Amino acid sequence: MFCSQLSGPTTVPSGTSCTMFLPNKRTSAVIGLALLLVIGSGAILISDGQESDYGEYPPIETATQNPPVDDVGTYRILASNDIDVNSTGNNDDIFSVTSQSVDLRTYKVDRPLLRLDERTYTVDQTTEFAQLTDGFREALYTEYQVTTDDTWISYDEAEVTDLVHIGQSRPVNESIMTGDDNLLFAEIEGRGGTIPVRNAEFIYEKEGGTFQGVTVLNPSNAEVYEGEFTDYTELNQDVVRSTFINTSNDLSIVPAAGYGNNSARYDVQGATAEGYWQDEVEVVHDHYADVARMDEGALYDDYWLVNPDQVNITTVFDYRTTTPEDYSSSEQCSYVSGDETLTGTDTKYEEWEIIESSSVMSLQNDNEYYVTENDQNILTIDNPQSGRLGLYSDVLIGLELTYGVDSTCPGNSWEKTKKVSAASAFHDPSYYTIEAADATDLTIDAYLVENAFRDEIYFDIIGDQRPEKNPLGSIELKANEECIERGALFCKERAHQDQYKIHSPWIFLSQSLYDRVEHRRDGSAQWVRTSVKHDETPNLHRDYMDAAGYRTSASNTLGVKPTMQDQAQIYEGINLGENVIDTGGDVQLYRTVGSQLSQPVSELEDIEITATDVFGNDVPIGEVHRITVEPTRIVSDLNTTTYEVTGTLEHSETDDPVPNREIIIDGESVHRTTTNSDGEFTQMVSENVSTVDVRFEGDPLREDFDTHYGESSTKVWTGKVALNIVRMPIGYLHAMISNLLVFINWIALGLFLVWWMKYRD
Repeated sequence: MFCSQLSGPTTVPSGTSCTMFLPNKRTSAVIGLALLLVIGSGAILISDGQESDYGEYPPIETATQNPPVDDVGTYRILASNDIDVNSTGNNDDIFSVTSQSVDLRTYKVDRPLLRLDERTYTVDQTTEFAQLTDGFREALYTEYQVTTDDTWISYDEAEVTDLVHIGQSRPVNESIMTGDDNLLFAEIEGRGGTIPVRNAEFIYEKEGGTFQGVTVLNPSNAEVYEGEFTDYTELNQDVVRSTFINTSNDLSIVPAAGYGNNSARYDVQGATAEGYWQDEVEVVHDHYADVARMDEGALYDDYWLVNPDQVNITTVFDYRTTTPEDYSSSEQCSYVSGDETLTGTDTKYEEWEIIESSSVMSLQNDNEYYVTENDQNILTIDNPQSGRLGLYSDVLIGLELTYGVDSTCPGNSWEKTKKVSAASAFHDPSYYTIEAADATDLTIDAYLVENAFRDEIYFDIIGDQRPEKNPLGSIELKANEECIERGALFCKERAHQDQYKIHSPWIFLSQSLYDRVEHRRDGSAQWVRTSVKHDETPNLHRDYMDAAGYRTSASNTLGVKPTMQDQAQIYEGINLGENVIDTGGDVQLYRTVGSQLSQPVSELEDIEITATDVFGNDVPIGEVHRITVEPTRIVSDLNTTTYEVTGTLEHSETDDPVPNREIIIDGESVHRTTTNSDGEFTQMVSENVSTVDVRFEGDPLREDFDTHYGESSTKVWTGKVALNIVRMPIGYLHAMISNLLVFINWIALGLFLVWWMKYRD
């Protein structure tokens, strides 16, 4: 049994021990198949039969050059390209929690991913989990909650609103659990997500067989986490500034190409100046430029998906300069002194001095240029446009050249001074492709469905759901508004008490772009490792977009059982590198997604439905439909002489006929017929059939019926069924006897071969 769920505590009887179960690949496949079967059997017809014509988007590999990370530290959780350990078996200090507890991203993998923008972990917990798995965010506008310092406050001082137990480091059989062996988290008033609790003794509370929650028995001794968090965006900007920007002119810091590979990650270039006596001298070395990351943005396939309102682009570039060595060369000269011709020496020379240097980093988007100022590394583009992103990095070095001839021959000496320059230009007008997209082109309708068997909620998403077109993030329903803070006469603040949220498949994983850099100076080069420890020089990270299955969450009494119907598109999966936990296949995008509710639709009042894209921008919501589905039944018979199926589709409670509905009759071949005004239908079937399935698939919810009727089915038999039933045991008995004789023959042959091999000599 799992001791936790995606949101909220799991229903566990008091005193029950919790055994952690981490499924292997074979088990995961079986679970996935079972879930698909359950989902398929519970589908509600909402489709209008149209298929998508959006096609597929070809993937390319985008992250394979990022090196694997193998050192241990807090920031390792930000490096999804790290080398994860296979299990906790050889790591006694790593917590073993269920896949479901730590936000299982897909049924196709045997390892979970940690969601890092919703739950906070201590420094030790983060370090432990980072060795086992990868971390992700559900949206680009939410922050990674990676802690750098552990501090705690008293449980009594914290405004705890709920408790969540997600697992333990070892199996426990005691009815009272302790924080030493368990991972207990608290929800705090006014703060999103959950945070750790330690030194707590707690139990599961039940009342009348219903789970009531987790109760802490020692609130005066327990403590709630109050650690310091890393600002993920600022962390990466600081890395660029400290590592690449604020360096001396004689030093270029070049990232490594990969783990164990001491070549440069980027192509480097240089620049020369032309002397008077010399043709060219080197001045600029190891010049490179790149786009490190985009906020808010992520790399997917062959493009960056960015917020259409604004994107902050972090660039990385560097170079180094050297002052050319002084030059001199000598040759013989002659001159006349009196009656003599004497010889001397002409010495040609050049003396160099760098008098100024400048560098400019700029980007081009939609024929607009954006230029950095004062060696800054952040470029802000308001209202970016989809298309090519040009990258330009220019380095200009001004030098003073003094040159001439120093001669022992009279009249040959002279000297001049001039200014020369050396320029290195990295220009690529189509360096990257960006897709600035929101999800406003989608039409989203909500269906609240009430019928005799189950109450359900569905969101109908009409439009192109590819992320470069409409990157939908989540859809949320809130209901049943109540007063949470009262004033003297009126309610000061109201809030919805019930919530249901469904998340699109898109998730975001960060990766480390390198694990070492090379410090290059004139005549020397030194490789320096970067670190995943928060108190050392960290790596630089980039966000990548991937996809998993749809995810649901609910609060209070609005429990859900997720279903997914009506596939709209298939979006091919991409390769984020061999060390990243992979979804293992293509992305299924559904036109209709929904869930079965444990709370009756009739009890949902004050309904508010909102949707956002992956950047947090609002997505408009269409209509909210409340539909009551009336129950039906089929009364049918088969004439075994004429093989005519007759029947009636009627309301199962009032017996009223249901006219003008399609009936599917499946007997050796599939036939479709329509009920008349009295709900009656007839259909001829093959005389060779033994059973006939008769079914009504229910009214599509999108159809504008005055009354919606639910699905129903029945079976009718012919007289051939009894004959087949009689013949079946005889056939099985005949086959069993035949197989037994064959088996005995093989046994006899085997014994003979054993005897022959033993006694043949």
